[in-house]
Amino acid sequence: MASPRLHGRGMAKAAAPITKHETAAREAFAKINAKIPELSDRRRQVARQIVEIEQVGPAGVPLVFPVEPPDESKNLDAPAFALLNGAAVGPAPSKASDPAVKLNSLQRELAVIDRAIVLAQGQANLAASAASREAAEEYKETSRSLHRHRALLIVSLLKANEDIEALRGRTAVGGSSADSSLEGFTIRLFGLPSTPSHWNIWPRRYLDACVEAGVITKDESQ
Repeated sequence: MASPRLHGRGMAKAAAPITKHETAAREAFAKINAKIPELSDRRRQVARQIVEIEQVGPAGVPLVFPVEPPDESKNLDAPAFALLNGAAVGPAPSKASDPAVKLNSLQRELAVIDRAIVLAQGQANLAASAASREAAEEYKETSRSLHRHRALLIVSLLKANEDIEALRGRTAVGGSSADSSLEGFTIRLFGLPSTPSHWNIWPRRYLDACVEAGVITKDESQ
């Protein structure tokens, strides 16, 4: 197996640290994602108001039921009150303070909030996908550099395993080697490059994937 090109003391050169940059896609994701907790807080407030107005009785039945507000096109009070031209001594009649009408309004608001949360979650997923694609493209070269670094480390480890076991074979006499606290680790550290096993199936697949992606060459993987 050919030894990969290494830097320093047997280590492949590490990639530069990643610096996060704000982008349009990430800003869009942060903005829509921040709406979800805001809407959830408002939903809790509306739900509490609904519970307060319903006033459940002893039998567990609400004492107040929602009622649709009156059709303003048929409401005579508002235009009639306007004819008084400010001469009235009290406020105009209003159904806004009616608990049943208020309950209806709150229940509608709750339904609107629930729908807004669903829409926000969908929009957040779209924004997250766009931001992820943008980030992947932005750090494409950094990612390739990191994968190359890891791949060469794996190749180096497999080569070291091969060298260690070859040395062990040369120092063993009559099939017996000296007792050492460092013996027995090779198989647990991906085994030998020339011996496929369940210990190194995933490292091998990763190296093959790196070759296919052009991160390392076929010669470097062997």
